Amino acid sequence: MKVANRLPWVDPITADVEINQNDIKSHAEECVELSVRLQKAFGNLDGYWDVFDQTRKEDPINGSLANDIAEIYMDLKEALSLLGNGTNLNDVYWQWRFDFRSHWGRHAGSALRLLLCISDFG
Repeated sequence: MKVANRLPWVDPITADVEINQNDIKSHAEECVELSVRLQKAFGNLDGYWDVFDQTRKEDPINGSLANDIAEIYMDLKEALSLLGNGTNLNDVYWQWRFDFRSHWGRHAGSALRLLLCISDFG
């Protein structure tokens, strides 16, 4: 997460990036497949309890380490794939920073907290 916070603050350069709807479906399917494989590998260590917004009192939700890692991987991979669409490296940096702040940063934080608990008690 420290590296994500050090990504340069840039504006995207490419004005219009064509998004293929089949790519979105493929992305979701790949994420599910990866998550299922990781769940099998993690076994009993996969599930945990967390709260979505730690600034508010709310009921805990069930989380999955496998899902966290799959979501992080897919966000990073998706942004990197922009280079194949003729975009600029600034577009990738911008997307990585945006996705970190809006999505995969939460997954990384939850996964890290679980890993710290596992290492403390395992």
